[in-house]
Amino acid sequence: ISQFISSICSIIYLVKKCPMLVPKKEHFRFDKALFEEMIGQGISMGLMRSIVSSGSVVLQYGINGLGYLTIAAHTTARKIYMFGNMPFISMGSAISTFVSQNKGADQPQRIRKAMKCAAWYSVVVDLVIVVCFGLFAQKMVAVVSGSSEQVLLDNATMYLWVVAPFFTVLGCLNCLRHALSGLGMKKLPLVSSVIEFIGKYKTTWSAGLHFKIPLLERISKKVTLKEQVLDSAPQPVITKDNVTMQIDTVVYYHIYDAKLYTYGVV
Repeated sequence: ISQFISSICSIIYLVKKCPMLVPKKEHFRFDKALFEEMIGQGISMGLMRSIVSSGSVVLQYGINGLGYLTIAAHTTARKIYMFGNMPFISMGSAISTFVSQNKGADQPQRIRKAMKCAAWYSVVVDLVIVVCFGLFAQKMVAVVSGSSEQVLLDNATMYLWVVAPFFTVLGCLNCLRHALSGLGMKKLPLVSSVIEFIGKYKTTWSAGLHFKIPLLERISKKVTLKEQVLDSAPQPVITKDNVTMQIDTVVYYHIYDAKLYTYGVV
């Protein structure tokens, strides 16, 4: 309903304030070159977003086996993360329009200036997000989730603390990706999305036959789940009555969660 009302209001505003933007009969004529260009850009952007989104789906698949509290924590943190990501998404869209307009006007210096301003914008906004997440992350999680489970609060808060400093990189990447699209480049944004997809954890393979996509997927680490022995070198110690003796220590350990062992942060 809100989108319908916004569309009606936008049309009324265009007719009254910006008549030059109102399409006329000649604008509906079929232009093959323009049609091919728009199709190419649309397919490129669609593939780019689908690749990035598939990475998020794969990440969610890996989290689903960690228990309902971890799943709820991740879902809550993602909602707050998306709220923090909104300024960077808006800037990316603005950069795409600005770059395409100035490319048409043959103003490359304005494009360079805009990219510098967008980079500084990403830094400043990220600093604000770091401060907000650092001070209020747990309260945000409690409000959004409506839960008082400490495991959920701790996991979601840790998620936000870890991702907060990297919004600058995400913002610059988003602006560069949209700028390339605005310049009419179709392949480079797609390649960057593939790289982003490759850098995400997908799943843990148990014993058996598995298949991976060549070049796009790789095995990060092979972990044995058998009981292992860690034999340390003998250590000299002194007892309370000043007797020197050698102690030989043997530690038996067993890895139960290969993902946590490889990527977990203590």
